Amino acid sequence: PPSILVADGPEFEDWVQELFIRNTWNPDKARILTYTNAQANAYNAYIRQALGKEPTVQSGDLVIVNSYCKGLTTDSEIILGEEQTRIRSYGLDLRVFSSEAVEQGFILVPHDFDEYRHAMKVAANDKDWSTYFFLKEQVCDVRDPYAMTIHKSQGSTY
Repeated sequence: PPSILVADGPEFEDWVQELFIRNTWNPDKARILTYTNAQANAYNAYIRQALGKEPTVQSGDLVIVNSYCKGLTTDSEIILGEEQTRIRSYGLDLRVFSSEAVEQGFILVPHDFDEYRHAMKVAANDKDWSTYFFLKEQVCDVRDPYAMTIHKSQGSTY
């Protein structure tokens, strides 16, 4: 049965090494839960680096959709297909990945998620709703699946 293990310091580091790095990670068996998105992003980056992966998501990566995008609901898990191309739109570098998970057959993913979040804030502050909703609904905010906030995990079976 699912359980929650609480740890910090060396014990936590041992568990991260055991569950995510030394062995093949099983998304149905282990996730790191945190209080903030910043903590979840930091753990995800740490695990990506420890696994020898590029800093940004790549073709073949399992990712979690952070907010509704192109018919994908929040918390949907998808595997990114091949990166088809890169485009520059709305001041952002966007990567185009093939995806069988959406009707159009591709998803747009920002190369730099900090720039993406900033562009969303600027569009909202400027009340530029066409840009805001394009970025919100057509550009997918995807995250690594190793760590997530406790809030995001509610209702899931990890």
